[in-house]
Amino acid sequence: MDRIKESPPGTRRKFDPTFKREAVRKWLASGKSAAVVSKELGLGEGLLFAWRKLFPGTAASFRRSCRPMRSRHLSGKVSATFAGPAGTPIVRP
Repeated sequence: MDRIKESPPGTRRKFDPTFKREAVRKWLASGKSAAVVSKELGLGEGLLFAWRKLFPGTAASFRRSCRPMRSRHLSGKVSATFAGPAGTPIVRP
């Protein structure tokens, strides 16, 4: 994705939906802040937040893929490891 061409002052730029979706996807996938990505693209930071609301599926699918996996089996072993007899905590010097 390339940086947007500079516009004369007072001119309102228009972006097509594909560009908006790809800008949001780039921002969320990069792990960078909105400020950094918007500067790379030559946009205002607020646009990325506004565009994220326009394409809720983009943000939700990204969040879903980055969510850590939880295992009940593992969490039981962890709590058993850190508990002493009858559930009392183990105190180590």
